Amino acid sequence: MKRSIGQITGIISLALMILSCNLTSTLVPAPTATLSFTSTPENTATKALPPTFVAPPIVYTDTSVPPTNTSVPSATSTQVVPTETSTNTLIPYDPNATPTPPPTIPSGYHSATPKPFYSKTPTEPAPTARSSGSVTAIQFTPSMDGDWSDWPNAETPASYVVFGSANWGNGNDLNSSFKAAYDGNYLYIAAKVIDDVYSQNNTGNNLYLGDSLEILMDTNLAGDYYTKGINTDDYQLGISAGKGSIDGPKEAYLWYPKEKKGTVQQVSIASRAISGGYEVEVAIPWSIFGISPTAGQHFGFAFSVSDNDNLNKNVQESMVSNVSTRKFLNPTTWGDLTLQ
Repeated sequence: MKRSIGQITGIISLALMILSCNLTSTLVPAPTATLSFTSTPENTATKALPPTFVAPPIVYTDTSVPPTNTSVPSATSTQVVPTETSTNTLIPYDPNATPTPPPTIPSGYHSATPKPFYSKTPTEPAPTARSSGSVTAIQFTPSMDGDWSDWPNAETPASYVVFGSANWGNGNDLNSSFKAAYDGNYLYIAAKVIDDVYSQNNTGNNLYLGDSLEILMDTNLAGDYYTKGINTDDYQLGISAGKGSIDGPKEAYLWYPKEKKGTVQQVSIASRAISGGYEVEVAIPWSIFGISPTAGQHFGFAFSVSDNDNLNKNVQESMVSNVSTRKFLNPTTWGDLTLQ
């Protein structure tokens, strides 16, 4: 009987356990994760491992909005390069007017080596006149007899020794002064030369190897103000007052431009001997320079005189000029000529 009761009790306990498991299975939902079982070899026996939880993959959704370019493209612009312009106001001729001095060169143009003789900044226009050796040509037509006493204007000294200073003795050895005038046909130069020995035995290309005059002209001063070399608008003209003596044959010879090199027959020369030297009047046609003269025009200009005191040798011993900086192959070192 006791055995029967114990069996009944065991049966009831088993039933309660089964009922409890069923209730738990009903109330707790099964996990959605995937369970996997693996095994590893261990002493040739199989050993069960605890289940491994594998999480489902996470999918990221980017809900951000990409930035948009709200800038407005700028309009295309065309750069305009400024150009330099200059106005040349011509001065009407007034015989009673006082000649206007040339404009002052702006500060900064004279500079030390290695900068150019004149250095130009992009904002500065080219001056219309040189800073030294300024000469004014009056409106006047001389009689062309070698005597400048009828000229109304004052003389300009040309006494700077620019070549052969070791051979130059003093003012009696070589010194000079000159005057300038013009009309519609000619540029006129009158010169007084102090020279204790007159020696000129050359012609043509070697004319400078004797007593002679020299005229330098830059006919395009504004256009190549900063050009340091000779070009086709720069002229070097030599004048012989007479071969052998003042009364001998006169000659004008053009060295530059090279395209026009040679004796210039159109130039008129008159000369005469004076105490201690000689005087010369020269009439140079404007057509040689390709110029139609107008009052107020500016040109690069220098006047010089060469000397040879050796009667038996052809040589240029020294030279004086109205411009102390004169170098004939560098127009930026010349002076300035203004037509009144």
